[in-house]
Amino acid sequence: MNTFLAITNVSICVLCATLFALTPKRTRDMYLFGVRIPPPEQRSPEARKMKKRYIATCFAGMTALAAICIAQFTAFRDITLLTTLYLPILITPVFFGAYIPNWKAAIRLKAERGWQTHIAAYADMHTTRERGPMTALSWGWYMAGFAIVMASVLVANFMYSSLPDMIPTRFGINMQPTVLASRTWFTVLQFPLINGLALLVMTLIAIMIQRVKLQVDPARPRISFAQHSVYRRRLGHAFGLLTITIVLNLAAIGLRVLFPYSPLATQPVIFWGGWAAILIQVAAIEGITVNSGQGGHKIKIDLPDEERDMSDEPAQDVQPEPRLDDDKHWKLGLFYCNANDPAGIVEHRFGNKLSFNFAILPAKIAVALIGAGAAAAYVWATIAIFSYV
Repeated sequence: MNTFLAITNVSICVLCATLFALTPKRTRDMYLFGVRIPPPEQRSPEARKMKKRYIATCFAGMTALAAICIAQFTAFRDITLLTTLYLPILITPVFFGAYIPNWKAAIRLKAERGWQTHIAAYADMHTTRERGPMTALSWGWYMAGFAIVMASVLVANFMYSSLPDMIPTRFGINMQPTVLASRTWFTVLQFPLINGLALLVMTLIAIMIQRVKLQVDPARPRISFAQHSVYRRRLGHAFGLLTITIVLNLAAIGLRVLFPYSPLATQPVIFWGGWAAILIQVAAIEGITVNSGQGGHKIKIDLPDEERDMSDEPAQDVQPEPRLDDDKHWKLGLFYCNANDPAGIVEHRFGNKLSFNFAILPAKIAVALIGAGAAAAYVWATIAIFSYV
């Protein structure tokens, strides 16, 4: 297991380096490291130099982090799981170390050149087009996942009385038990509960993606709306497929607890096949975001003949904000803070991520709850790992 985790850690470093490098390609042309600029200036020598420096710094940082993971595995193999746990925290300063110098350089360049930019239009807050409707979410994937979780619970309840007093609760990469525990309702239902929690998290993320505030190109509002619709449909189905893959993987591992002597349950292909399927789905989502661009702005849209001639006219439900520039609402170009905007979730300025509006109370509460939950999870996981080391 330590060997597998070490390989996973290095693979995560390689994956993050690749994803970081692709981020500028996904971002709208109107943004340069979180700073709004005239789109044609993306091709300026200065902008190209910033992107190259960012990519080089990301690769250097992630290479160093991969080397640290290898050194840790060589010298202190027993704490590899702890490295896996804290790797996301270690990756964060690598990203900021590559991003912030270029953000500062973009601000200086904009001031030196005197670039003036008009902010993009946003759909009116009272229209149904401002955010994706909940009915447009690919609910079929999540309902199927819920059915799988409930089936796992029913099978666990049915098999409970026939299980031995000691049942496996942890497994190695060859699907052989590494930890046994007394049979209790918690140990038997452990994997269905984890599966249900994973499904809930994935569903909430999908809802956030669907309900994020649309950013509409004021020069081509109809095309921009159509691009958003196609992009969210593509991403929704890809994310739904990833969700069902994760649910099936956890359900398959959970069967190992209920059928400890089944030859099928002990096949390593359950573990390796599940991870391979998840990685394939993650790669597919990344491909969609790169090919479609931020908010789908790279998608080619053919409007009907009766709308093609009106594509440059403002849509009735598009209401531009009465400011020339809105850089002041983005701290570090990454964190949105606008008390006058009721939207709680907005499109990020760097890549295909989402950002909370940190200036409004609901977003502050959500961030506080997420932060508290993450901190509690890390404390619990750290204590649990040390108890096994």
